[in-house]
Amino acid sequence: MKTSDLEDRTIEIVSKYANDPLGYVQNTYDWGVGDLEDQELMEWQAEAFDDLGKKLRAREFPIRLAVSSGHGVGKSTFVALGIDWGMSTMADTRGVTTANTENQLKTKTWPTLAQWRRYSLTNNWFAQPATALFSNSPGHDKTWRLDAIPWSEHKPEAFAGLHNKRRRILVIFDEASAIPDIIWETAEGAMTDEDTEIIWIVLGNPTRNTGRFRDCFGRHRKRWITRQIDSRSVPITNKKQIQEWLEDHGEDSDFFRVRVRGVFPTAASNQFFPGPDITAAMKREVHVDPGDPIVLGVDVARFGDDRSIIRERRGYDCRTWEKQVFQGRDTMTLTNAIAERANNIKHQMGRHPDAINVDVTGVGGGVADRLRELSFPNVNDIVFGAKSTAIIEGKRANNMRTEIHLRAQAAMHRCAIEDDPTLFEEFSAITYGYAADQVAYAIDPKDIIKSEVGCSPDDVDAFCLLYAVPLASRDLTKSVYEESGAVEAKDDWYEEWRSE
Repeated sequence: MKTSDLEDRTIEIVSKYANDPLGYVQNTYDWGVGDLEDQELMEWQAEAFDDLGKKLRAREFPIRLAVSSGHGVGKSTFVALGIDWGMSTMADTRGVTTANTENQLKTKTWPTLAQWRRYSLTNNWFAQPATALFSNSPGHDKTWRLDAIPWSEHKPEAFAGLHNKRRRILVIFDEASAIPDIIWETAEGAMTDEDTEIIWIVLGNPTRNTGRFRDCFGRHRKRWITRQIDSRSVPITNKKQIQEWLEDHGEDSDFFRVRVRGVFPTAASNQFFPGPDITAAMKREVHVDPGDPIVLGVDVARFGDDRSIIRERRGYDCRTWEKQVFQGRDTMTLTNAIAERANNIKHQMGRHPDAINVDVTGVGGGVADRLRELSFPNVNDIVFGAKSTAIIEGKRANNMRTEIHLRAQAAMHRCAIEDDPTLFEEFSAITYGYAADQVAYAIDPKDIIKSEVGCSPDDVDAFCLLYAVPLASRDLTKSVYEESGAVEAKDDWYEEWRSE
């Protein structure tokens, strides 16, 4: 068959499936043959494609499909097959896809698409470099394309303006639970075109019990086709591992709900500070001994709308001594406030704070340096991005910011904090994942957390800085503190006591 005849035949075949994504993936791939010998279209994938086809044939737009699942059910394959169908069966289709992280987009979503494109009947129709899939047809590289765009909360406009009147629009969110609401809201701007096939597909593990992904299965359910896939229902998952999880955690545990059942947790499964622990700390009364450590934690603002915060603890009491909040103030003003507070502690207690822990990331280094110039002892530079080697209650951290959060998490079981709804919300919004080794804990970036509460979690960072350097109560028979990390210089209070 001549090349032109083969091309005409390909066009004839794929055009039949413009409104039938299930028919396309069933009939244009060589399932069970060659490289696909051990591959099969899973039942849930077939049903979801059939759902899309019914809406397409009924001309009910926009079409919204949300898939919540446990691990390993074939979501990325579904995305790849869906993109192949959507781009191949209508000329000048436009689309955008993103994921929870840039790493997920680059190492999972996009490579899986490239893998399945090799088996596609229309493989030669498109080019797929690092961040786009676009038509090889002359003059159509800008009008017939799908872009892979890492989301940025500070630049959501990348998801705006996706209009394609009388043609087709594809919007795909992979691991959608962790994509901020502002990106969802911006993407909705593409849903306004009339006479346009608008298809929005969102998939992911249900890691959070709040947010727009959760709303697809809750208050906005009537707008979405929804499917929740149990990992036990598909043939490709490790059933032995799933059984071990069941025995270790139980059917109704949040761990098993999220990772296997595809059901949203009773609390966010990756919530770092559990709600009951926060509530208990807000109600707890603690006793402070004279020898308990006195610590200042200073989170220094990096951006215009963020806050610099000074917190104080004595022993496990983080409530009695009111925090100081500065917004839009220069670092010298902040340094003066720290100095005044430290001098007041010296005057009241006869000794300087046992630690002044300053976040020196960004402009904070100047604050710490100036405090040392003023001869304040026990000033500790805390570099959030520095390497962590500590193991906190059996947990490893990917960097210093996560390490001090782990220390604060352990202290939360014993400390007292103020009963403040805003603080509760900020603590609740702190989420985590795992580093590349899938072992070390990794606190989610501030951008993600900020999207949950509407402001940067500066207050929580200041609280965590109170525990950045391990300190024990003063043992008056020793010249240094019991744990590593404390400054070794003896202060006047200690020397006076020794001389008596």
